[in-house]
Amino acid sequence: MKLLKLSVLSVVLCVVIVAQDPLVEAYDSLKAGNVERALEICRPLVKEQPDYAAANFLLGKIYFSLGELDSAKKYVDKAIALEPANQEYRTERERMSNFISKLAEAQRLYNDAKYTEAEKVYFEAVQMNPNFADSYYLLGMVYVRLGNYKKAREYFSKAIEMEPEEGKYKKKYEAFVKQLLYEGNQIFSRRDYTGALKKFHDAIDLNPEEPLAYYLSAVVYLKIKDYDKVFEYIDKSLQLNPEYHKAYLVKGKAYFYKGEYQKAIEVYQKALEIKSDYVDAMENLGIAYYKLRKLDEALRYFKEALKYEKDKANIYENIGAILNEQKKYKESIQYLMKAVELDPRDYKSWLRLAQAYNDQGMPQKAKNAAKKALKIKPAWALAYLELGIAERALGNKAAARQAFQMAAKDPRYRKYAEYELKRTQ
Repeated sequence: MKLLKLSVLSVVLCVVIVAQDPLVEAYDSLKAGNVERALEICRPLVKEQPDYAAANFLLGKIYFSLGELDSAKKYVDKAIALEPANQEYRTERERMSNFISKLAEAQRLYNDAKYTEAEKVYFEAVQMNPNFADSYYLLGMVYVRLGNYKKAREYFSKAIEMEPEEGKYKKKYEAFVKQLLYEGNQIFSRRDYTGALKKFHDAIDLNPEEPLAYYLSAVVYLKIKDYDKVFEYIDKSLQLNPEYHKAYLVKGKAYFYKGEYQKAIEVYQKALEIKSDYVDAMENLGIAYYKLRKLDEALRYFKEALKYEKDKANIYENIGAILNEQKKYKESIQYLMKAVELDPRDYKSWLRLAQAYNDQGMPQKAKNAAKKALKIKPAWALAYLELGIAERALGNKAAARQAFQMAAKDPRYRKYAEYELKRTQ
C-alpha cells in the first residue's frame, strides 16, 4: 500500500514538473504561432543548459520559423550531436535541408529569368515553412518581374506583417515603388505619356497608398488634356496627402485650361495657404486674374513672385505686359528691359518693348527692339507692325511700307497692316 502511494506521488510530481517545464510553454507558443514568445523562453534555457538536447532542437525549429536558417541548422545539429539516435531531430534536419534546397532552386530560376517556374517553387517553399517571411518577399519580387504588381503587393505586405519591427522588407518594398516612379519620370521626359502612365499605374497597383503615384499620373493626364482623369487622380493624391502644395497647382491648372478661371484661383490660393512662398502658385494666380481682366490683382501676384524669384524672366515679361495694357509705359520698359537682360531670346518682351517705345515716342529704340524680336522669330506679323510704325516715325516711309507689307502676309493681322499702309502713303 505504501509503495502504491509513493508511485502515485511520483506521477503527480512528474506531472507538476512537466507542467512547469518552460520548454513545454515554448513549444506551445511556437505551435500557436507566437514565435517571438517561444524564442524569448527557449533562448535563455539553452544558454543555462547548453547540453539540453530538446531545448537545442526546439530553438533550432524556432529559428527556422523566423527564417534564420544558419542558426536553425546550428541548434538542430547540436541536438543531433547530443542525441544521435533521435530520429525526430534527423527528420527535422532533413526537412530544413530540403527547404534550403528549394529556396536555392527558386533563386536559380529567378536569376535565369524563369519567373513562372520560380513562382511555383517559391509557393512550395511557403507550404514547407509558412512562417518564413523571406519566401513571401521573394514571391513578391517574382510578381514584380511578371508585371503583376497587385499580387506583388499582397506578398510584400505579408512579409512586412511578419517582420514589422526590422523594417527591411518595408524599405525594399518602398524602393520598388520609388523605382517605378523614377522610371515613369524618365519616360515622361521623353514625351512617352502612355509609357509613363503605365509605370505610375504600376506603382499604384504596388502601393495604392502612395500619393506621389497619383500626383504624377495627374500630371500626365494634364499634359494630354484629359481633365476628368486629372481631377480623379489629383483628388486621390490630396486625400492621401492634403498638404501637398504641388497637387493643388495641378488641379488649378486643370480648371484653368477648362476656362474655369475663378475655380483655378481658389485652388491656387489653397496651394499658397500651405506654402506661402510658392512662386508657381503666385504666377498662375497672376495669369488667372489676367484672364479675368483683373489687372491690378494679376500685377499684385506677379510682383509678389518677384520677392522670391528675382531672376525669372517671364515674371518681368508678364508685369511689363500688364503695365503696357495700363499704359504705364515708363514703368513697363523697366521690367521688360530686365526680362530681356535675363533672357535675350525672349521675343515677346522685345515686342512689348517696341510697343512701349513707340507709344513713348522713342522710334529708334522701338525699331531696334522690333528687329531683335524678328531676329528671334522671323516673319512675325506683330513685330513687323511695330517696326513699320517706328520706321514711319523716323521718316523711313519705304522701310515702313515694306514692314507693313510683310505683316499683311499673316491673315490674322492683314486688316491692321493694310490700315497702316494707307496711313503711310
